[in-house]
Amino acid sequence: MENIKRKILNVILAVFLLVSLYIINLYNYQLFHSIAEIFSIVVAFSIYMISWNARAYADNDFLLFLGIAYLFIGGIDLLHIVTFEGMNIIAGANNDTSVQLWVAARYIQSFSLLIAFVLLVYKKKRIKVGYIFTIYTLIVILVLLSIFYFKSFPSCYNVEQGLSNFKTISEYIICLILIITIFLLIKNRRSFDAKVYRYIFWSIIFNIISELAFTMYFSFTDWQNLLGHYFKILSIFLIYKAIIERGIKKPYDLIFRELKIREKELENQAITDDLTGVFNRRAAFEILEKMLKLSQRNEQFLTICFLDIDDLKLVNDRFGHGEGDKLLVTIATVLEFSVRDSDFISRLGGDEFLLIFPDCNLDNAQIMLQRIKDNLSKVNKEDDKDYAIQFSNGLAQYDYHEEINVDKLIEMADSNMYQNKANRKKNVEQLTIEDFNR
Repeated sequence: MENIKRKILNVILAVFLLVSLYIINLYNYQLFHSIAEIFSIVVAFSIYMISWNARAYADNDFLLFLGIAYLFIGGIDLLHIVTFEGMNIIAGANNDTSVQLWVAARYIQSFSLLIAFVLLVYKKKRIKVGYIFTIYTLIVILVLLSIFYFKSFPSCYNVEQGLSNFKTISEYIICLILIITIFLLIKNRRSFDAKVYRYIFWSIIFNIISELAFTMYFSFTDWQNLLGHYFKILSIFLIYKAIIERGIKKPYDLIFRELKIREKELENQAITDDLTGVFNRRAAFEILEKMLKLSQRNEQFLTICFLDIDDLKLVNDRFGHGEGDKLLVTIATVLEFSVRDSDFISRLGGDEFLLIFPDCNLDNAQIMLQRIKDNLSKVNKEDDKDYAIQFSNGLAQYDYHEEINVDKLIEMADSNMYQNKANRKKNVEQLTIEDFNR
């Protein structure tokens, strides 16, 4: 309920700000333009400060590179504001100068985003900070010289003609670069926390819409220009949410993302059997302990199945341990294919497996066990090996009416498994004697 109230309050605040900006735009476009651009500049400089101070902790240079880029982008955007006609801060500057700086900043921004996401593909490549600062410094100096000194930067705006072809085409090129960046973002979505990913994705989408709106206005007071600034504000706000807010409130979702992923991988390794990919012995006992408590609380039956692979040692001795490993992997694959999504498969070690069937009595467990045997029989026929993959099994049911612990339940399943194995051997021997007597 509290979250809903907060969201409603945020929507009301956002609408109030947008309406306020619209009213300001009606009375003083320069003030509206300055407020919109200053917001993006503050965010750009903040991204740099966070990324720079977090550089020692981040495992890849995505955020650091982006921070350096936004430092220079914010600087050019600041010049874009002060060169706007009527500001009277830089001599000789006019609206064309301001738009030229805008286009230059957007080119640098779009290419920087593209390069930053390419860095995610090659995570092991570390950037050299000194080189990056030098490259961006040279690029910005060349841009400023071409605009203010050499006057060689293509014209972008004329009061009588509106936007130039160069400016319009540039906006389309920038949109194309941003679209490519979205594809790279999607490809690397696992590198981001889910919320951070969504913020960045929609930020780029709104950025594209903003750029397209900026191709359609004739005068700065046209509604297309207003719309473009609105979408730019939304785009920058989402970048703020993704990098600044998450970086401060939940640094593990952003700055320490790789560390968080590695910790999760280590946790998975601690409970996973390296060979087969199913749960290991430690995880099996922990899961069974929890499932027993859950079954008792919900008044449900629970059944476990103890599996022992037949003649694994003979396969290892005759065909090598590599073939024995393949046999174990095959068994694990058949088990995963045969059981329910709610069931648990674990390898206790060597040739022993344990299956846990929550909310399942002995009769239903027998049905699943038969399904496993049928699927294994198909595998034996298809593989046409010099040996058949077989197993002995023992079932044990947990009755929520009775007091029983994990060790006792496994002991019951293990005992039943050995009894079934003994009965199978006895039946085989009896059949062999009968064949001999015939």
